[in-house]
Amino acid sequence: MNEEYFQPRPEDWADAREMTRRYYAWAGRSAEKDFLLHLERGVLVNESGLVLMARPVFSRDFRAHIINPEYSYDEKGCDAWFIHFMAGKPLLVPRFVPDYARFPLAGFIRGGRLRNRPAFYPVERTLRLACQGRSICHDNNDSNQ
Repeated sequence: MNEEYFQPRPEDWADAREMTRRYYAWAGRSAEKDFLLHLERGVLVNESGLVLMARPVFSRDFRAHIINPEYSYDEKGCDAWFIHFMAGKPLLVPRFVPDYARFPLAGFIRGGRLRNRPAFYPVERTLRLACQGRSICHDNNDSNQ
């Protein structure tokens, strides 16, 4: 990886699939494995306007479990979505994931002082943050730590 954070070009925002392709090329990984894991264990949206990979988690569990898409939870014990990757228009989430609000929280990996730690917020607040142009991209290379 050339840079610490993925920096999409302005033209990438027009097509979520293209942004996803560029992110995974930058990260040196294959999106197909993550797509399959989220299709089996959570939510996968792969549309030109929105690419979303998320799965139900217990927000107070160990970090290694939360960020590892291969780790499965019993949904009855879950209280949050963990957003592994999202690109495109967050306002499309309710259209493609009608039950997005079934868990009160949604989380993702934060940078800055919370670097590499899952941060959870109310679902509606997470969508508002994403709508302000903050991309949610999680590099899972260290999921076993």
